[in-house]
Amino acid sequence: MQRKNKIIKNKKAQITIFVIIAIVLVAAFVLVFMLLKTKIARVTMEEEPTRYLEKCIEDSLEKTETALLDGNGYINKTDNYILYFGKKVPYLCKASQFYNPCINQEPMFIEHIREEFEKQAREDIEDCFSELKKNLERKGYYVNEEKNWTLKVEFREDAVSVNVNKKLTLKRDDETRSYEKFQGQVMSPIYKLAKTAITIVNFESTLCEFNHMNWMRYFPDISIKKFVASDATKIYTIEDRESKKSISIAIKTCVFPAGI
Repeated sequence: MQRKNKIIKNKKAQITIFVIIAIVLVAAFVLVFMLLKTKIARVTMEEEPTRYLEKCIEDSLEKTETALLDGNGYINKTDNYILYFGKKVPYLCKASQFYNPCINQEPMFIEHIREEFEKQAREDIEDCFSELKKNLERKGYYVNEEKNWTLKVEFREDAVSVNVNKKLTLKRDDETRSYEKFQGQVMSPIYKLAKTAITIVNFESTLCEFNHMNWMRYFPDISIKKFVASDATKIYTIEDRESKKSISIAIKTCVFPAGI
């Protein structure tokens, strides 16, 4: 019996030692990872400012895309919407009188989305340039940055990109480096979703109807669901099948009076 208890105690002791070793290894791994991460960030900022700024642009694009998708194409939209499952769905087309086709409420919907990306990207990139300059000056660099600079957002079916033209010159000792063009890109279906929304509006504002089932036969990469509210508002949810990202839009068109 004593021998059995001794064996059990030895096993418990071994298990305890293994647990302690595992904890130490995990802690060491985390510490090494954090040190490497810090070192990589420092090298990126000091030796590869282009990579640092491009990462900044990509982070901004991802943040703006998330906000626009959450707001169904708007970041600070507070009027002209209908609540659908607790979320604000903007009216992109609305009729003010019975029987009449709706009037497009946002004829420049894609440009509106582009402007939101540009506005947020400009703010974020300014902050990143400022942070970059502070860090480089602390390392002994003289940093000269062009005050007037340009930014352009471009859409593709599956991506959003930003091109920045801004001259940046770094000097330290006998070393001089100059940069002028920066670019960042993220995969996103937001342009494709917005373009489909415009197509729906065009049909609803002229024919008072949109056959989403037929549309999906020709464009199987897009899923469109339609819900009709009690006031005859049609809510279309447009989803990219691959990424599962979506926006919803509201349309009220050719409405008949109650009881007809």
